[in-house]
Amino acid sequence: MKKRTQSQPQSGILIKVRGWLKENEDWISLFLGGLTLLFLVGIVGWWGWHKWMRKEQKKTTPQVQVETTPSVEENKPQKEIYVVRRGDYLWKIAIQKYGDGYKWVEIARANHLVNPDLLFRGQKLIIPSLQKGEETPSQINEAQEVTYQVKPGDNLWFICQHQYRNPFLYLKVAQYNHLKNPNLIEKGLLIKLPPLRVLSPAGLTKRRK
Repeated sequence: MKKRTQSQPQSGILIKVRGWLKENEDWISLFLGGLTLLFLVGIVGWWGWHKWMRKEQKKTTPQVQVETTPSVEENKPQKEIYVVRRGDYLWKIAIQKYGDGYKWVEIARANHLVNPDLLFRGQKLIIPSLQKGEETPSQINEAQEVTYQVKPGDNLWFICQHQYRNPFLYLKVAQYNHLKNPNLIEKGLLIKLPPLRVLSPAGLTKRRK
């Protein structure tokens, strides 16, 4: 009996609360809807303000212009590539590119060709750019002796072609430099290239004496 008397006041309060909620249901819904709307308006307003502040910061902050200097690779002249066709040979390519068949040795040297007479169809060759106004080989070697340092891919045939425009002088140049094997010259070797008159039979004879 005591338990029933204690639960009666509690059940009465709940009934009153439920009744009040039902009577004011419309007002409660309106109040909660207003809170939700205020929350959404606040979020939208904060996002708009944040976006506006970012724009203002971009306007006020000075933009630093960085000047970029061209790299060393950009300053280098681009190498011309030639694709070998059927019937091509170095002399023909040199005439086509330089107007001088004797310049074939420059192409052979730039491509480190072991056998300049052997080209394949579709082979890619580097065509080196030659500076205008360079002294011709005859001008270099008619006046005085020149010392030449051997570079990778060099041989006496190429060197004589480049310096004298006559590759068949390679044996005489080897004799002048006392080379035991004309076909074997190492990188960095210093070779003396005398004037053409010295490479004549009379000139070599005088040198022996």
